[in-house]
Order: sequence, then C-alpha cells, then structure tokens
Amino acid sequence: MINPTLSFIVHNLSSVMQFVPLLRLNN
Repeated sequence: MINPTLSFIVHNLSSVMQFVPLLRLNN
C-alpha cells in the first residue's frame, strides 16, 4: 500500500517538473 503523503509528494513533483521548463522558456 502506498503512503498517501508520498503519493502526494510524487504527484506534486511530477507537476513541478512539467512546469519548470515553461519558466525556463519564458526567461
């Protein structure tokens, strides 16, 4: 069984990794 907190962190991390390249392109 997956720890809900760990799942939440992984989900946020994946979202951030998609968002960071957009910031780099804008700068």
